[in-house]
Amino acid sequence: MISKKTFAFLGIKLWLVVAMLLTGRAVYDQLPEQMPRHRNLQGQVDDYWSKLGGVLGIPLICLAMIVLFRFLPKIDPKKANYEKFGTVREIMQFVLISFMAYAYWISLLVTLHPEYPINPLMLGWLGILFIILGNYMGKIKHNFFVGVKTPRTIADETVWNKTHRLSWWLWVLGGLVLFAQAFILKYIAVTFIITMIIVVLVPMGYSYWLFKRGNK
Repeated sequence: MISKKTFAFLGIKLWLVVAMLLTGRAVYDQLPEQMPRHRNLQGQVDDYWSKLGGVLGIPLICLAMIVLFRFLPKIDPKKANYEKFGTVREIMQFVLISFMAYAYWISLLVTLHPEYPINPLMLGWLGILFIILGNYMGKIKHNFFVGVKTPRTIADETVWNKTHRLSWWLWVLGGLVLFAQAFILKYIAVTFIITMIIVVLVPMGYSYWLFKRGNK
């Protein structure tokens, strides 16, 4: 049985998908036959896809994510823990879908108006994404699909909790750095790579150290 809160979040996420599709249809005739699919850290296009793919790709990915969000907890061996952070999970899912929708609209905008710089538009919101998700990292309960999943965090709930408390701070700090880059716009590639290494590899190394220390 879906709770009223979960149903409300589900409705909002589906409306975001519908809004993306409506926007894509509204500007479809104005779009080029080949649309940017990927850009490098300098904001330069390095891959393309068809106009239809550009309009439908992200909305369909978001729809698949919404389905997975509902399905994966049902097959998780730790599925009982999902009830302990249900609101947190719904907020994180909503933020992710919102980020995808924002990226979709910015992509359409920059495709129609190539004179607009994409890096400040994306880096600022990416930083906000990291800050919001980081604030909820410490509240994610032990499970197999959401959070920092390493063999050590999955094997030991204490390692899970401590690793996610560290990730909380790292993601928030990383988000602040990325948000600042939206205004500085210098050394973007180096800053982005270092930030990703810190928020991904440091928690992994920390979980390994905790697990080894606890099992000497």
